[in-house]
Amino acid sequence: MAIVGVPALISPVPSDDTSLPFPVRDALVRDDNGGVRYLFDLAFPWCYPGGPPSGRPAAADPGVAAVITDMAERAGAGGVNSPGTNARLTYAGGGFDFSGVTVRQNIFTGPAAALADIWSAAPAGAAFPGASQRFLAVQYCKLPLDANFNTGTISPIFSASFGSAGMNSNPELVLIGLVATRRIEARRQTAVNAAVNLAVSLDVADLGTLAQIAYWRNADGVGLTVRTAAGRKTSTGAVGADNSANFSARVPTFGVTEMFVSFSNQYQGYRCYRGFIENLARSGRSPIDVLEADWDRVIKRNVFS
Repeated sequence: MAIVGVPALISPVPSDDTSLPFPVRDALVRDDNGGVRYLFDLAFPWCYPGGPPSGRPAAADPGVAAVITDMAERAGAGGVNSPGTNARLTYAGGGFDFSGVTVRQNIFTGPAAALADIWSAAPAGAAFPGASQRFLAVQYCKLPLDANFNTGTISPIFSASFGSAGMNSNPELVLIGLVATRRIEARRQTAVNAAVNLAVSLDVADLGTLAQIAYWRNADGVGLTVRTAAGRKTSTGAVGADNSANFSARVPTFGVTEMFVSFSNQYQGYRCYRGFIENLARSGRSPIDVLEADWDRVIKRNVFS
């Protein structure tokens, strides 16, 4: 029985039922119709290092298997840092610094359920029920300086195929990486060892600064965009074919995934701060609208450096 003068309790349990509001960890998930499937923010203590507020330690260099809690609270287990015995990650500027990385697969990951949701047809009640492989993948990072951009093919910073040979022999959502001559490139897989590419060229003013890097695919097409204080640069293309390689068991992976070139100094100065995976078939949101609103909130927080 309701008590007169006392407001109804808000459910503390996240739900895809938009009729049941709940306290959100991040404004990104408001009014998303359950679309944001994974979200991390390394400057938010609840996400990292996590644990009860009382006695929670300060954020520090991540150890092997350090937990990164999913702030969207929808895709199951939180991300886990898994660089093995060769960990060279440090905590700096509100994120993980990869400057000391000298070996492959110094990474942290989100839950596979985030990508399984994108592979599957969106359920009834979604903005586009029955649709699949419509997504938005986003990372906030500090870009390396010009001298540290890869001089080979590509140095990945996001992937779902971090095993041997990467997307050439494994299912993949999209591979995003650094390329020579100040470029960001995205390779969306359409079949194992087959992909369509987009690239964005950067200016010197973009380098060494906070950047929002994002790739989307929706009914209108695909896009790769990079936003810095100097402005937004975007490349778009046709929607193209669905991926025939089943990526539902793969995990969103941030950091130094499988390399296509030998190591040198590609990741000197690269830091990763925040990222998310959104199912656009569920949310129906405009990628650029989401990105601009999130960029504004991040800049106002002023916690990444």
